[in-house]
Amino acid sequence: MADAIKDLKGALFGPSYLSNNAPTKNGETAATQAGKQAHKDWDPGPGFEKEVTLESGKRADAVNEADKIVKELKPDNPRAIKRGEAQVGRYAKELGEMLGGVWQGVVETYRRE
Repeated sequence: MADAIKDLKGALFGPSYLSNNAPTKNGETAATQAGKQAHKDWDPGPGFEKEVTLESGKRADAVNEADKIVKELKPDNPRAIKRGEAQVGRYAKELGEMLGGVWQGVVETYRRE
């Protein structure tokens, strides 16, 4: 049964779906590993603090308190970008409530190599 489901997913989404979503020996997919590496290597720019935990417990990828900008780093695909836009909107609202002012949310993207 599992092989039949795998074959169906491969047929529907293409072989890259299977290779991108297959767990590696440490339990992470290649896509997860690429995302972690992209976040590690990413420079959000001057004045940004990375991995900022908000009062809600959510964690923004980068925050510049002086300029009132919050950033999220996402893979360069429409679905992830849309998810990132929703996230930064929520984070900007929360930061405005926490620290005052009007905050801007920005989604930056990375491409897997």
